[in-house]
Amino acid sequence: MPEEKYLNEERYQKTKKKISKLSLMILIITLVIGGGLIAAGIICTNVSKENAKKLNEERYNTALKQSQEKVDKAKAQINEIKTKIDDLNKQISDMALTISQLTNEQNKIFRDDRGFSDRYYEKDNEIKIKESEKAKLQNQLRELEVEKQKLEYGNYTVYYDKAIAKDYTFLCIIGGGIIILGAMISLMIYLISKKREIAAYTVQGAMPIAKEGIEQIGPSIGNLAGNITEGINNAKNNDINNNVSNNNDINNNVSNNNDISNNISNNISNNE
Repeated sequence: MPEEKYLNEERYQKTKKKISKLSLMILIITLVIGGGLIAAGIICTNVSKENAKKLNEERYNTALKQSQEKVDKAKAQINEIKTKIDDLNKQISDMALTISQLTNEQNKIFRDDRGFSDRYYEKDNEIKIKESEKAKLQNQLRELEVEKQKLEYGNYTVYYDKAIAKDYTFLCIIGGGIIILGAMISLMIYLISKKREIAAYTVQGAMPIAKEGIEQIGPSIGNLAGNITEGINNAKNNDINNNVSNNNDINNNVSNNNDISNNISNNISNNE
């Protein structure tokens, strides 16, 4: 079975396309989800505002109708009270006239009877009864006047609970966050697929600077290399010369040893 090679241009291009498609899919999905949430937030907020507005209008109209009914009822009561007041005033006026007549009659009886007689006290009791009735009528009149003022200056406003629209702005915030996050992830994945191009661009951008630097330090490096080479050659020559000198010394020592040996041999021959 042939070994699969990973360092393959065709395989690289296929993988690059897959990564690019993945980044695009992530971007599209996040745009759809985030955009949907934003649209839902806007639509729901507007619908809630419209519903709250309609409900408030209905409650306002109902409260206004109830208030108008109360006002109309109060006006009818005021008219009734006014009629009663007029009747009471007439009754009080008539009662006052009756009392005045009874008082005149009492005075006439006092003159005719030349003093306080039974008829005088009967008429006096009758006057007191009429005055008591008149006082009751006046009390009723005052009560009606007070009731009339209360109705005239009463508060007939009908209050209602105002509907408050719900705010779905948080959906827009979540949707915007999803779009931003998706765009960042998509960009990171896309940059991975363009890593070779980015690296090539970086190298191309740095090449002129590197080339200029090499051109400037090239002669110095060449001189340094020459000096190093010259130093190495000199060291080799010195080593060779030292070795030659050592070999000559060795040869001289060998020659001297041979001379000593010959002398020793000659001396031995002479002694014999």
